[in-house]
Amino acid sequence: MNLCAAALCLSIAPVMVSAADRCAELRKLLASAEARFPDTAPAEILTTADKCTIADDERGGKTYLCLWQYSYRDAAAGAAFRALSDDIRTCLDEIAILPADTAVNHPDSYLLHRFRRGNMVISVSLKDKAALGQSLVFLRIDRE
Repeated sequence: MNLCAAALCLSIAPVMVSAADRCAELRKLLASAEARFPDTAPAEILTTADKCTIADDERGGKTYLCLWQYSYRDAAAGAAFRALSDDIRTCLDEIAILPADTAVNHPDSYLLHRFRRGNMVISVSLKDKAALGQSLVFLRIDRE
């Protein structure tokens, strides 16, 4: 069941998150990323995601990754992508919009919004993958 509103569209848990709560989660996530994720469990930050993880990057830092899964080309995936991008623009101060990086791993279609806040790069992408029968929304936060 997909539920959509001004909040992120959710494909698994029918949970609605208020705008204030979404902004608070994003602010908490960025503060944790800026501190290099010292003691925060990623799943506790973005409660709407299907999966979140913190991974080591090639420079010895940390990368935060979240995933939302939808049926292939589900309109809810596009709505979630737009809502997450809009929330980043609305909720976070001092955000700069960056050009999209077009290097991708062979999805059927691909959209990317990139933002900078200080030394953090925030990426939101939508990938349609026919071979998997899924459309995937990703949030990635890297420290430069």
